[in-house]
Amino acid sequence: MESKEFLLKAREYGFKNFQLLKIHTYQEEIECLNDKIVSDEISDITTYSYKGEIYNKTVKASSEYLDEANLLELKEIASITDSNYQDIYLDDVNDIKILEDTTKVDLTNFKEKMLKLNDFKNKYPLLANITSILNYSSSYVEIMDLNDVVRQRQSITYEFYNDVMVTENDKTGTASYSVVTTKLDDIDIFENSEKIIDEAYLHLNDLNIDTGLYDVILDNNVVSKILNKFITTLDGDLIKKEKSCMLSKLNKKIFNNIITIKEEPLNKNLPGYVTFDNEGVDTKNKIIVDNGVLKTYLYNNKSALDNNVVSTGNNFGVTTCRNMYLEKGNKTFDELVKEMNNGLIVSDYMGSSGSAIDVLTGNISIQIIGLIVRDGKIVSGYVPCILSSSIFEIFQNVKDISNDIKFQSKICGAPAILVSNVNIAGN
Repeated sequence: MESKEFLLKAREYGFKNFQLLKIHTYQEEIECLNDKIVSDEISDITTYSYKGEIYNKTVKASSEYLDEANLLELKEIASITDSNYQDIYLDDVNDIKILEDTTKVDLTNFKEKMLKLNDFKNKYPLLANITSILNYSSSYVEIMDLNDVVRQRQSITYEFYNDVMVTENDKTGTASYSVVTTKLDDIDIFENSEKIIDEAYLHLNDLNIDTGLYDVILDNNVVSKILNKFITTLDGDLIKKEKSCMLSKLNKKIFNNIITIKEEPLNKNLPGYVTFDNEGVDTKNKIIVDNGVLKTYLYNNKSALDNNVVSTGNNFGVTTCRNMYLEKGNKTFDELVKEMNNGLIVSDYMGSSGSAIDVLTGNISIQIIGLIVRDGKIVSGYVPCILSSSIFEIFQNVKDISNDIKFQSKICGAPAILVSNVNIAGN
């Protein structure tokens, strides 16, 4: 059943308001191991989410297809639920555009580049494996309602991941990096691959470090992961339920004065460009933290109603951001290393979900991986150890910020940061 017919049927079934969200995603993922393409898979998926008002209640559901049975089920749910939950529906919008659906591209030239990465084995004899993955994604989103209001948006992103392994006798060193961009030409796979090969070589002789307080540089990837968890603490629903460490922190100083965090969903040059969220609410560029002061929480329609505020346009299946970033500083990464002089670089931490960062308390306990810096120079890797701190402590103790922002997802990106007096449990 087509979208318009589904909406007409919803009216026939007695729904007073009805809103349909269609998401069509075309993806191609290419994985290369050394000199071979090990997989090249295409997925083409359409999903639907919808909500309707009937019996003075709003009910919601989702499906991979549209059928009258969906409406019957939704009506049945409304008849038996005790909730009198009401929702907000699309009003007239004047930015209706007729967009093409998902876009396919030719990735042949980039595949050849991925295969050429294997040539680094000529320069680096200890290089055992080099793996690269490119994920191309084209997403088309359409929202329709009973009043013929239509909103459309389209986004295209390229996500590239690269990891390497070097071996010498019984020793192994690994390193990786990832980046997300809207332009394939922005990905310099040769320069970045060589950097992580050099880093992997340093991990062949990882050293134990003592427990103590260290100056550390958290690289872009690590800061992005922490920011991603910070977003969760701003969820208006968690604030209402008093389950966030940011409760009662609005318009109060929570971080160092040099910390400004912005969200720019309307920036076309960033991978999370989007003009409205999954409820059809306009997105807005906003300052989340201004010189250390928390300026806003994040709301969808329901949490906004519960908190007597308006939605901030942050519903993307869950309450989250698009193109949130920590504002950059003035120094290169190498200059941060020299400024730190002695300390640790944190290149990554175990587990990508950030589950070791507690939303309720803000406490952080993560197993970290990275490099040792002595007298302003990187000298070795270190055996994985534990970093213990909190979101508040990390961003309060920032001494300096690098001048490059890298995005690892549509959600957020970050520069590297130099942090003082971080507690590390050594080996």
